[in-house]
Parts: sequence; structure tokens; C-alpha cells
Amino acid sequence: MAVTARANLLVRKPLVYRDSRSYGHVIGRSAALQDALDEIPDGVDVQVERIRDFPSGTEDWTSLLSDRQHEALEMALRMGYYEQPREATHADIASALECAPNTVTTHLQKAEAKLVQTALDDTRTGTQ
Repeated sequence: MAVTARANLLVRKPLVYRDSRSYGHVIGRSAALQDALDEIPDGVDVQVERIRDFPSGTEDWTSLLSDRQHEALEMALRMGYYEQPREATHADIASALECAPNTVTTHLQKAEAKLVQTALDDTRTGTQ
């Protein structure tokens, strides 16, 4: 952990400890990550499983969605579709968006799947 602190890196929790190994996400600039890897002492085995851009905020997550998916999701949220109990149905949302209820169903399912997959990819550790 001292290596990551010196390199100004963020270690995202949770860290997973399994089979005498630890798994986690380390976030930082490429050069800082490389510097940290270079500082790891001999005898400590580090394996980088994946490198990717890290979303910096909600705009990046919503950029995964088509305009229509974003619009359907935003309308569903505004109308109380995600409240418990639900305050709106697909038919209500469809009426507001001037489209068929099946279209709303499709847009919401695709949008939700993309966002959930992204969230799981960001929090999954040691499984890929």
C-alpha cells in the first residue's frame, strides 16, 4: 500500500483476499501505475489482468446509452417508475414519450443492462 500512496494512486475497495492472493482495482495515471509496478520488491508477484479507461462521472456512464434509452430512463425516473411501489408503468412512460409501451420496455431493459454491466465491471475483483 505504501507503493500506491507514493505514486498517488487510488486503491478501490473492496479488496478481495483469496487463496493467499489479493485482488483489487488500482486507479491512476498510466505513468504512476508503471512507477508503482517498478517499485514492487523482488519476490512479490503482481499480475495486471486488465487495463481500461475509468469513467470519471455520470456523463461517462450515460454516454453508453442511446439518446432514446437515456430519454426513456430519465422519464421513468422522473415519473416514479423506480419508486417503491411504482408510481408509473411502461404505458405511462410511453404516453409521455409518445411511443408504444413495448418500445419503452425495450429501451429501459437495454439501458438498465448497460448500466448494471458497467457497474458490475467496475466493482468485480479477481474474477476476470
